Amino acid sequence: MRPDVILVADCVWISSLIAPLLHTLKMYTTDGYTQVIITYQQRGREAHEEFWQGIHELFDVVVVDTEKSAGLTKPDVFHVFECTKKK
Repeated sequence: MRPDVILVADCVWISSLIAPLLHTLKMYTTDGYTQVIITYQQRGREAHEEFWQGIHELFDVVVVDTEKSAGLTKPDVFHVFECTKKK
């Protein structure tokens, strides 16, 4: 049984942990079914870019506009995404 939703909060800051995170998300999601919601504060360019590239290889990614959807403004270093695994 696969989950309907996976929440990932503040898990992107060390490059060496990006590959295991992406592998885990790949293993526990179902194509086009499981929604992954990811939020984190960018702490370094290298980890952010590695994650950004990897997540786009595996998932369709939508950047959440928190101001439009919830009336919340946020600094540019905070990221919120909704992802579904590519078929």
